[in-house]
Amino acid sequence: MPAAVRPVTPSLPSGTPPSLPSDTPPSLPSGAPPSLPSDTPPSLPSGAPPSLPSGAPPSLPSSAPPIIPSAPGTSSASGSAALNAGSFLLLHGWQNRRPPAHWQHWLAGELTVRGHAVAYPQFPDPDYPDLDAWLTELRAQLTAQPGPRRTLLCHSLGCLLWLNAVARSAVPLPVDRVLLVAPPSREVTLSHAEIAAFATPESLTAEHVRAAARYTGLFGTDNDPYCPDGPTAAYGDPLAIPTTVLPGAEHLNVDSGYGPWPSLLDWCLSHDDNHPITLRPAS
Repeated sequence: MPAAVRPVTPSLPSGTPPSLPSDTPPSLPSGAPPSLPSDTPPSLPSGAPPSLPSGAPPSLPSSAPPIIPSAPGTSSASGSAALNAGSFLLLHGWQNRRPPAHWQHWLAGELTVRGHAVAYPQFPDPDYPDLDAWLTELRAQLTAQPGPRRTLLCHSLGCLLWLNAVARSAVPLPVDRVLLVAPPSREVTLSHAEIAAFATPESLTAEHVRAAARYTGLFGTDNDPYCPDGPTAAYGDPLAIPTTVLPGAEHLNVDSGYGPWPSLLDWCLSHDDNHPITLRPAS
């Protein structure tokens, strides 16, 4: 995701806010809170709002299964087939427009062709997200999600959206499984005015997490610049969430090379919460 417009953190070297190239992860100076990455990163001039990609949000190529629109009540499968197969809701992050190269876009298509009900909504105003608006959309999506096996797959800011809903006891239906992938740390989130409201409230407890879903898992890496203390210290230990740390995979996004992710698809299709999720094969 692109850097914030007016970050409240110390200035990066050279006096200008960092540019986030699309193919490489951002280079972060020691001691400076990083900005979250972008899946379609522009270079931002000082004081200017982030440039938005031209045209409509990216869509799957014509040969691929369709992505589910954000309108509540829509689904890629219906009736008893959807109920038996289980349903999936994918929550994207900051400044994300569901780019085709992202693993969430790929996973939505793979699950759809296997007969699952899949929702991969575009949340409103991804550059300047409003927490209340995103919580309202999340509630609508959860209400429309077929049961009984509801699975949520959250990435980056999408993880914090879920944790805020959990802290507010604002989960309207029972959820079976939740996977939190690469959540940014509370400190990094607070350092960006555009998303500071998404920082997990200090009132959030392990009891909230257990009450919201039968199973919650956390996946992060040992070199994510947006969670410098690591996922275990930031969320795993405080919230008693089982945590897997993958080596050298940074923010598990497009810049990190995370498009197709076969072991994650296998986990989604498995009934085993502990089915291993590993690094994606080298391309």
